[in-house]
Amino acid sequence: MKKALRGLLSFGLPILTLFFLSTETEAQCPVVIDSIVTTDVTCNGALDGTICIYVSGGLPTYNFVLANGPVFVTSGPQLDGSFCFTGLGSVTTVYEVSAFGGDGGTGSCPSVSGFATINVPPPFNILITTTNDTCPGGNVGTAVVDVSGGVAPYTYSWLPFLNTGDSIFGLDGGNYNVEVSDANGCPQSEPFTIVSPLDWSVTLTGTDPTCFGSTNGSISSSGVIGGTPPYVFSWAGTAQTTEDITGLAAGTYTLSVTDSFGCTNVFPPVVLDEPSAISISETHEDVSCNGDTDGSIDISVSGGTPGYTYVWLPGGSTVQDTSNLAPGNYEVFVTDASGCSDSLEIEILEPAVLSNTNSFNDASCFGQCDGDAAVVPFGGTGPYTYVWTPNVSAGPTATALCAGTYDVLITDASGCEDSASFTITDNQLQVVINTSDAVCNAICDGEATAVVTGTNPPYTYDWQPSGGTGPTESGLCAGNYTLTVEDANGCSLTQNFIIVEPDAITITLDVTDVTCEGGSDGAIDLTVFGGTPGYTYQWFPLGQTTEDIEGLPAGDYSILVTDTNGCRSSTVILGGSFNGGTLTLPDGTGAVYDTDIAITGFPSGSTLTNISDFGGVCIEMEHSWLSDLDIELSCPNGQTILLEGSFPTGQNGANTFLGDANDNDNITPIPGVGFEYCWDNNPTFGTMEAEAGAGNTVVVSQGDALPAGSYTSIDPLSGLIGCPLNGDWTITITDNFAIDNGFIFDW
Repeated sequence: MKKALRGLLSFGLPILTLFFLSTETEAQCPVVIDSIVTTDVTCNGALDGTICIYVSGGLPTYNFVLANGPVFVTSGPQLDGSFCFTGLGSVTTVYEVSAFGGDGGTGSCPSVSGFATINVPPPFNILITTTNDTCPGGNVGTAVVDVSGGVAPYTYSWLPFLNTGDSIFGLDGGNYNVEVSDANGCPQSEPFTIVSPLDWSVTLTGTDPTCFGSTNGSISSSGVIGGTPPYVFSWAGTAQTTEDITGLAAGTYTLSVTDSFGCTNVFPPVVLDEPSAISISETHEDVSCNGDTDGSIDISVSGGTPGYTYVWLPGGSTVQDTSNLAPGNYEVFVTDASGCSDSLEIEILEPAVLSNTNSFNDASCFGQCDGDAAVVPFGGTGPYTYVWTPNVSAGPTATALCAGTYDVLITDASGCEDSASFTITDNQLQVVINTSDAVCNAICDGEATAVVTGTNPPYTYDWQPSGGTGPTESGLCAGNYTLTVEDANGCSLTQNFIIVEPDAITITLDVTDVTCEGGSDGAIDLTVFGGTPGYTYQWFPLGQTTEDIEGLPAGDYSILVTDTNGCRSSTVILGGSFNGGTLTLPDGTGAVYDTDIAITGFPSGSTLTNISDFGGVCIEMEHSWLSDLDIELSCPNGQTILLEGSFPTGQNGANTFLGDANDNDNITPIPGVGFEYCWDNNPTFGTMEAEAGAGNTVVVSQGDALPAGSYTSIDPLSGLIGCPLNGDWTITITDNFAIDNGFIFDW
């Protein structure tokens, strides 16, 4: 059964009435077109129209077909009941839209169709009417646009301006563009041109006046371009009305041109410059000395046109600067490169003649320097300078002059010179001192003899500080001396002289001690300074004559050194360590004994810095009671320590006898070697010890000559720190017992 359906659809344009024809089997194929929605083309030629069909009923799949006469477009199988056809609208067209299927693939449902129209707006047509510019840069051009087609209303855009109407005014010559858009936003643009006369241009070339103040300048034109000929010319700065003008002074000139339409243009001004006026300045040097021809004139020229020439009168010289001029008047004519000229007059002067008057006084006595000479210059050009030969003054007067010839050269400010010469005389007292120096250091055997010449003998002599009064002074020690000689007229002359002596002979020793007791590998390296080189050596007790000796046993040695003048020096070399050498002191009664041991062989300036480096002090004693003795040790700088002092009665060991226990009768000494008592850093059997840093305690072991126990000593060995190692070490033993007990001790 067939049905006819009618419906109304609105697409935003005039209402479109669509008719749908359907053939269906009511029970099986209820495929229905619900709607067909169209979108018209926005702009002519845009191809953006669309037709969308929406169906319901039946079973998927669907096929949709768009027909335009014999042309068909199919959608292909669609599971959805809708489809849109796009890209439509080259011209306004009515399309047939059909839907097939909806029968689940059985092919039993008939198709359903409808019609839709796609509208295309008419094309744009733009007509532009223009009015051209009349003057270069006049900005009076216009343009009006007339639009047809598209969808009204229209909007306008004039590039590159901001106008939005359908016309524009005030345009200069050039290319422009107008863009028009319709109600659908479809654009259309159209170029147009405003014609204007050529822009004004000209090249004006000025020629400056050649000289300052002249009127031979000119301005020439390359030909005016722009506007519409013919032209009318006028110049500011002159009444001339031609394009090119002449006979001009320096100044500013401006060209105005008016064309046939009355358009006027004023061109940039042309400035004509003139050279500055020729200016001549001068510096000159007058003739330096009267009668000379060393005047000169230096000129400086400015202004005009550089490239100057010069003519000097008188003489006709053509150089810029002139020299070697005598006094007189001179004129220079200067011409520049343009032929402009100027002149200047200069006068050269000369000073008066330089001369002098002079006077002098002789020296009063021989050797006295109390003469004088003076000059008084006049003429020339002051101030004056003075050069004396020899150099005794820098002014017009020379004083304190000795006998001799003196010349003075006077020079004025211009370098002119005059001179004077003087001869100063005296009594010709002269002294020559012949000396003989001392032969040996500290020996006063120098001698000096004065040889005096002069015109007024006899002479007196005064030798200081030796006090002699004759022409010869002997027995002089080294030093500074003065001799004053006076003649019969009371003129005196004093001279200084020096008696010198050789340096003292200095002996330095580098002693190598014997390494082992009983050995003979000691050595002494000798270095000698001072005196007069050419030394001889004599060693005692060996008798050797070499500078250095070696292979020596422990012992004391002395050296005698004699220089080439026979001057001598000697020294004694003792053991070389704190353990070297033993001296025996004589016994006595109630006395104080002291003796020195000279310690040598250590580096100069060495001091005792660590008490552990001290070997110790040992004394062999017998026949004496401990309570009777005071024992002191002093080093070379005077530092002193008390090793032992008299013990008070009752103190441990106060009545102990030092020596053989059987020899204690204080009357008859038993010959033999006494016991050794040591203050050292190595406590052994038979010794007393003062330990460094352990206080002031003397420790005695069992079996010693002293009873076992501790005995208080007075000072520790640490009191020797800081002592010089080289020098005389002194031990002092005071025997407080009034009777000779025959005791013996060595150290």
